[in-house]
Amino acid sequence: MEIDGNSEMDTDPASDDEQVAEPVSGQALELQASIVEDCVAMLDHARFQGVAVPPAVLQSVVMSLDAITVKKPVDAVRLMEDHNSLSELVKPATPRSIIYIKSQKARQRFFKLLGPIPTIRYMVIVAIISLSCFVILAASGEINSETMAKSFFDRTGYSEIVLSVFLLASAAIGVSFANLYKSFQYAINGSYDPKYDATYWIRFVLGLLAGLVLSELLTLDVGDKMFQKPLLALLGGFSASAVFRILNKMVEAVESVFQGDKDALVAGREAEIKSRLERQAALQRVELSKELMEVRDRLKSSGDADAFGPEFDKMIKKIIG
Repeated sequence: MEIDGNSEMDTDPASDDEQVAEPVSGQALELQASIVEDCVAMLDHARFQGVAVPPAVLQSVVMSLDAITVKKPVDAVRLMEDHNSLSELVKPATPRSIIYIKSQKARQRFFKLLGPIPTIRYMVIVAIISLSCFVILAASGEINSETMAKSFFDRTGYSEIVLSVFLLASAAIGVSFANLYKSFQYAINGSYDPKYDATYWIRFVLGLLAGLVLSELLTLDVGDKMFQKPLLALLGGFSASAVFRILNKMVEAVESVFQGDKDALVAGREAEIKSRLERQAALQRVELSKELMEVRDRLKSSGDADAFGPEFDKMIKKIIG
């Protein structure tokens, strides 16, 4: 019996060890695995960039990676500390950007020579197409000083279509230049975030609209008429926000005309109300002085006017003012 009891006591610690060493599963394991993946990606980035990584952080990340590989629990606090330390080392790059760029590099795509990021490749292709359209239409003979001198409403038919496409190509060159320059800065320092991909294409459409509005609907003197419209279209595409500010100022100027009439009307009503209140106050003072004079007369008839008469006179003068 004692042997059986000892054997049961010997098996209890083993069962406890098995419970402690039970593999992590579910969302906790996925979260730890994603953090370890971030750390490994940042280590690779730091290594390629020649950034010095503390050996203790490297050792801790390697141990965490080994544990996650066999689905064993890891020290979550230490893992998060390693992640924060590596994030500081690789700034301005972010784990999301590093992993995204790395994943795109591993894929075999057309036009891979233009870079690993799909959005940048597409923008380069759009820029090349825009530049080609600009050059071809400029050399077609349809774009000349006579055509440029006509307003948007004076042109008709084929010449209107050609010039509109020419100006849109100018705006597309401007917005493509702005988009590529900005995205290139993000890509080169490893901070490109794919969640902003849609904003580049929204900015592209805004650039086309701004370029066409600035070159066709607004009148600005920038020199030679031959180069005025394409230059304005290019500037509008490059900075749609500038066109927005111009249009906003124009709206404010129009509103100020009606706002001035409104302010004058409000000021007139305020003056009328003030005058009416002053008249009411004057009438109230007259009525109050009459009541005080009646009280004074009653006091005189009762023989008490000598005591209160001077005081009543002072009050009447003060009220009448």
